[in-house]
Amino acid sequence: MDKKEELLEKYQHAIMLHFFAMGKHRGLVGRAGRPVDNPSSGQGRVLACLKLKDGIGIRDLAQILGMSASSLNDLLTKMEYGGFIERRPVSDGDAISQVFLTEKGKAVKQNDPAAATARDSADVDPLEGFTDEELETMGGYVDRMIANLESNVSMEEIEDLHRKHEERKEYLHRQFGGAEEVFAKVANGLSSSLHAGYDLYASVVHDDRKETKNGGDLL
Repeated sequence: MDKKEELLEKYQHAIMLHFFAMGKHRGLVGRAGRPVDNPSSGQGRVLACLKLKDGIGIRDLAQILGMSASSLNDLLTKMEYGGFIERRPVSDGDAISQVFLTEKGKAVKQNDPAAATARDSADVDPLEGFTDEELETMGGYVDRMIANLESNVSMEEIEDLHRKHEERKEYLHRQFGGAEEVFAKVANGLSSSLHAGYDLYASVVHDDRKETKNGGDLL
C-alpha cells in the first residue's frame, strides 16, 4: 500500500468513526428505547413527520424522507403493528393511501433533536486538541483535496445537484410551510445528514462556480 492509499484509508476510517459516534449520541447506535421515540431513527422520522402534518400520502412521505416506497412500507407495517399509525385509502376502493397517527402515535413524546445536536457538538469533536495553526494547515490540505475532487465534476452536474436541492426545498415548503423546521425535526438521521451535506455542497459550489463563470473570482 502506497502513502496515498494509506492516508485515504485513514481518512475514510476517521469519517466512519465520526458518523458512528454521532449516531451513538443521537440514539441511533447502542441505546435502548423504542424506535419511535427517536426522531433520528426510521420509525421516529416517520412519526416526527406525521406530527408536523398528519394524513400524508405514502408517495409524498417517501419523497419527504428520501426513502424508497418499499422501505417505507416496511417501516409503516411495523408501526401499524405497534399501533402508532394507520393507513387509510383516500376514497372508497382507492388503492392510494394516506398515513395517519393513531391516538397512541400522537401520545409519543419524542427525544428533542435539538438537544441531540447540542450533545453531538459537545461530545463528538474529532478536532479536539488541535491548535489554531494545525487547523489552518489541515484546512489548506482539505481545500486542495476538494479542488482535486471538483476537477472531476462538471458544471452541468453541479447545476443538476443545485436544481434538485431547490426542488426539495420548494417541495418541503409546500408540504409544511417551511423547510427549516422539517430538516431540524425530521431529517436528523445519518443518511439524511449526508443528504443535507450534498444539498449544502450543491448550493455553495453552484454559487461559486456561477460567479466564476460570470467573470468573478472563486475565493
